[in-house]
Amino acid sequence: KDQTLHVRRMIALAKEGLALTKTDTRLNGNNLKNAMPLDLEMADRVGQNLVRIWENPKVAQEVLFRDDLMSKIYKDGKLFREREAMRMKLSMYKNLKGLRVLEVGSGTGGLTEIAMDVLDESTDYVFSDISPSFFSNARERWGYRINCKVLNLEDAVVASTEAPYDLIIGFDVVHATPDIEQAMNNIKNMLAPGGSAVIMDFVDVPWWANMCFGVFEGWFMFKDNHRDRACYLSEQAWKNLSETVGFDRFSIEHQGFHCVLGFGKNIAKRENFDCIAKNEQDLISYFKLSHEIKKNHA
Repeated sequence: KDQTLHVRRMIALAKEGLALTKTDTRLNGNNLKNAMPLDLEMADRVGQNLVRIWENPKVAQEVLFRDDLMSKIYKDGKLFREREAMRMKLSMYKNLKGLRVLEVGSGTGGLTEIAMDVLDESTDYVFSDISPSFFSNARERWGYRINCKVLNLEDAVVASTEAPYDLIIGFDVVHATPDIEQAMNNIKNMLAPGGSAVIMDFVDVPWWANMCFGVFEGWFMFKDNHRDRACYLSEQAWKNLSETVGFDRFSIEHQGFHCVLGFGKNIAKRENFDCIAKNEQDLISYFKLSHEIKKNHA
């Protein structure tokens, strides 16, 4: 049943895409090859192997991770270059000593590389993922600066087993969870009082990317009430979700196919949601103030 729903959602987006190819010259093969060669290679592999993938979803891993293609795409693909926007966000935390940071869905380490470059070396940094297969490479690259941990954002009890963190970060991970409200509840509950989460996630995805990433189990398998057509949320839906989960502070900034989301938990009793953070700078300022308060009273 779930697999049928997955395919049905995928076909619906494919039909939209085919209609676009008739009118949008940017989708011409030569134009795509020049503008985004890695992304086109991904699309080509999916197209040539789509029947095999539908018959056996595990084929997707074999096809797309061959020759390290996905690592190259996560690093240099057009959809993921926007990750650099996180450098500016994390630089706002660079002078804070002893920060407890959790990265969720660390994967191939694209965001980790930025964090290691920006954050202070005294940072207590946890590199986490649902799969430990990424840990060996991460330890080889960053050694003593990281601690590796298996963490599943979909686990309803994960927050109760994790130490509170001052900062939780992630790139293109929350949309991949079946229940996005549960995932955000876990993130909120893993934050220390006064802590913040800075998450960059899809807010708009071109149809061909939906087709490519849709071959991975989980892309269309969401089961919450916040999504119906695709796995990512609109800007308004993110704000609604933040209020539903009960974050005290929220900010959002559109970045191409992505948005950078800021979520925060106050030290004191929760105040009226709309009276807290009007922009990201307010979010960062509150975080720095709360960090100093905790440090001075330690």
